[in-house]
Amino acid sequence: MKKPAFKKMIALMLALLISCIPLGACSLGKPAGPLRILLDVSDRTMYSNTSYVFDKLLEEIAAEGGPADVEVEYLPRTGVERETAITRLRTEIMAGDGPDLFIISSCYWWDGESPDDIPLFPMPEKSMYNGLFMPLDKYMEKAKFAQWGDFNQTVMEVGQTDKGQVLVPLSYTFPVTCFRRTEANHEPSKDLTWDDMLADGSLIMKAAAVLQGGSDENQIGGFGNPNFDAVFGKVADYKAEELLFTQEEFAEYAYKQLELYKEESWAGLEQLPEYFHTYARPWYYTYGDRMGGVPPYIRSGEDLTVIPQYNKDGGVTATVFHYACVNAGSKRGEDAFFVLDYLLGRGAVRADVATAEGGSYTQAQADWRQDFYSLFFGSNGVPIDQGVEYFNVHEGVISAHNRTALELAEHCITAVNIHGKLNKQMAWMMSQCETIQSGYEEGNIEALIAETYRVMQMELQEG
Repeated sequence: MKKPAFKKMIALMLALLISCIPLGACSLGKPAGPLRILLDVSDRTMYSNTSYVFDKLLEEIAAEGGPADVEVEYLPRTGVERETAITRLRTEIMAGDGPDLFIISSCYWWDGESPDDIPLFPMPEKSMYNGLFMPLDKYMEKAKFAQWGDFNQTVMEVGQTDKGQVLVPLSYTFPVTCFRRTEANHEPSKDLTWDDMLADGSLIMKAAAVLQGGSDENQIGGFGNPNFDAVFGKVADYKAEELLFTQEEFAEYAYKQLELYKEESWAGLEQLPEYFHTYARPWYYTYGDRMGGVPPYIRSGEDLTVIPQYNKDGGVTATVFHYACVNAGSKRGEDAFFVLDYLLGRGAVRADVATAEGGSYTQAQADWRQDFYSLFFGSNGVPIDQGVEYFNVHEGVISAHNRTALELAEHCITAVNIHGKLNKQMAWMMSQCETIQSGYEEGNIEALIAETYRVMQMELQEG
């Protein structure tokens, strides 16, 4: 009975240790040393090795008057090497040292790998309130490259505490379903809820509420990375260390989701377009409006109706999978921000770009910054800078009509989560429940839901 209390005490002691970092008390008297940058991202950008592209960017940054003495560390992605590196980095951070700038992707997309083996910051929003990251407002006011005022301020707020902007979302995503404009009409609204979608008599809205991701037979490409957590809107109050829904609500919406996985729940499925079926919802594909590679298609360039997947309280939930922050213990905060500011600037057009393999590419819209930024379009992420086109550096821009349709859905964002441990647990639980319901495994769904909620609340308070 005393174990949880002991764990809580340990967690509090760790938080107290971490809280000393902004004061620099743990690193007084130590020389600043070279600027250290930690990259926990995929090892390839759109066109080249990440290390090659980032080295080119560092050359440009130095030429622009930025730091020239830079050490870059690439966090191993899996296995014992990653575990060892994470342990070392956490020890350094708690001692007031460690990398100055963190650039992190919690969702890789090139080869399907994700850093599930121990994220450096399991709950980034909790780390914010534990004082791990430096407030950046004073630097943002003097920014030289990025148009910070054009960033999506609704999404930016997720990285703010009472000390200011301490974490910078690099991109974000929000779940939508698309139909041909001739087959469906919808006007996005912050007032609509997920329950409204299920209750709609047209079946189109019910189809847009489905969170399942498609099938090999007839999958339409996706915009957004919809998980069960998106239904709940904001998952937790990380400062108060409380989940923002009750155990009863958690169970209620889990069972509603499971109901959508039952084939008998889809009477009248033939009313839907042929490219939609029980377990595949057509998503938006950013590659030049191409809507999937398996017939039947939605042709490239067709006008679309975009229907966001609403949350239980009204409006749309956005998720941040990619973010950057400056170590609160850094003695080189200004230099760290210089690098971040440059990376988020709107790059100049480069007509011919070399690759690490010795070749080159000539896409007119791609330069080193844009190529590096392609890392953060994982899960079809939207750039945080609203002044930048929705585009993929390989395929081209989205049509004017469809960008407007996406923006109307985007304007309905009412909640934002930075993807972390709680979000993973909710998605894992839903997957397990579906497996049990389908009869592939034995288990007690009610008990699984209750236990997941208990563990989430415990880890929120102790993590």
